[in-house]
Amino acid sequence: QSTWGLQGYGLRVFVDMDMLFVFNPLLGHEETEEQKILFYWPPTDSMKKQCSYVGLAEGLSGFTRTFSPDIPVSSCVTKNLTLSLFNPEPNIWMVLALRNSTDDKRGKDRKSTGNDSRSNPYEDCMLQTCVRRIYHLYEMFHGKMNDQPSADHLRSTLSTFISDMLPHLNFTSLSFTETLDAVDFVACDPILYSSVHQCVRSVISPTGAITDALVLYDGLLVDTTMNPIHTQRLNTYLTRYIYLPDGASRTDSEVVSISPISRLNTW
Repeated sequence: QSTWGLQGYGLRVFVDMDMLFVFNPLLGHEETEEQKILFYWPPTDSMKKQCSYVGLAEGLSGFTRTFSPDIPVSSCVTKNLTLSLFNPEPNIWMVLALRNSTDDKRGKDRKSTGNDSRSNPYEDCMLQTCVRRIYHLYEMFHGKMNDQPSADHLRSTLSTFISDMLPHLNFTSLSFTETLDAVDFVACDPILYSSVHQCVRSVISPTGAITDALVLYDGLLVDTTMNPIHTQRLNTYLTRYIYLPDGASRTDSEVVSISPISRLNTW
């Protein structure tokens, strides 16, 4: 299980990722509850437990819709779990659940500092960042979930994509500033930038074979022809899951195991 450790902004949280699942409430009924599940981790949980948590998330979304019909619920805190919910498409829900720490030391720290991490908005932002990032990267490679040819095909692509991505999620280094998904630019003089800029434009093919380009140096953005949203998402994929923290790139097998560029979806 992945450890979640956050420091700064008066926040001290130590919890474990308990589960991550994706479901569509329209795919099943009371007798076929398991058909609603599109992805569930860990797969070792019994089907009864999986259906129980999916039912909890479904009930929570339905109950809160009464009070907030236009804005779906995004978080819920219980005694043992912190849930982060994301509704990226109609009838598609992604839920990340973290096991709240029962460490006595943490309880003492909270009493002494007066900080209750379970109600801290920074934690909610960081959890939402994890869930949204998984969805946006999936969409980048496979397209929207509702556009998949069948529920079984969606289950297959989700299982491959998320299972390969989970080991590369670095919860311990996630900070509040990372929730902004900011792009870091390289500092270079105008003449050098102009040369790179012209080179990038010359690569763009008038026949449409190459429509966009993005240039990174040591994990920093130099130039791009892509729109801001696509630049941000591709930059996140390249800097978080392709390049190692020390600047060394992953091996070809490691890159392919996450998601090969050849499967990049056409935006």
